Amino acid sequence: MVALRESDLGDALGKRSAQLNGVLFFGNDDASISTAVRTAVARLGAGEEPLRLEVSSLRSDPAALDDAFRSMSLLGDRRLIVVTGVDENQLDRVSSVMSAESLGNFVVLAAGSLKKGSKLRTLAESSSRFAAIGFYEEVGQALIIRAQMIVKAQGMSFAEGAADRFVELCGNDRSVLVNEAEKLTLYCHP
Repeated sequence: MVALRESDLGDALGKRSAQLNGVLFFGNDDASISTAVRTAVARLGAGEEPLRLEVSSLRSDPAALDDAFRSMSLLGDRRLIVVTGVDENQLDRVSSVMSAESLGNFVVLAAGSLKKGSKLRTLAESSSRFAAIGFYEEVGQALIIRAQMIVKAQGMSFAEGAADRFVELCGNDRSVLVNEAEKLTLYCHP
């Protein structure tokens, strides 16, 4: 599967998740990756707590992820497995899951920034049953557009220059901007 955009997250966790074994979240925007992991848990967890595996446990037990991925419920439900802090050093521990052709439990891998030629990213993008979604920090005009979209979703809009000032006051942290824009819409909503 090719690399998806951040806007494709809902689709990947919705309709596509039935054909996927998992998703790799990567990029330099840690707050957005964390939010994406929480979104995946909420949408795919079916009310159950996911199995969370630490990278350190993968070092001590290289087959832990593969075992968890392949051990399906007798009732046929797929369990959600979350692994955070993945990087190139864990490639040999996650490659069997990422390249699996048959369906197993759904795996969410959260990594930091990966270069375009990264083996981990390339494996996810070339897999037919895995998706890769990049999250990058937004600055300048991209933050202004995000604030305008949040406000517009509630049927409101900023006055001339107000979006620029709003972003200036919020700073360049996207999670702060999103939270403040949501608060603003709740406060100003008719």
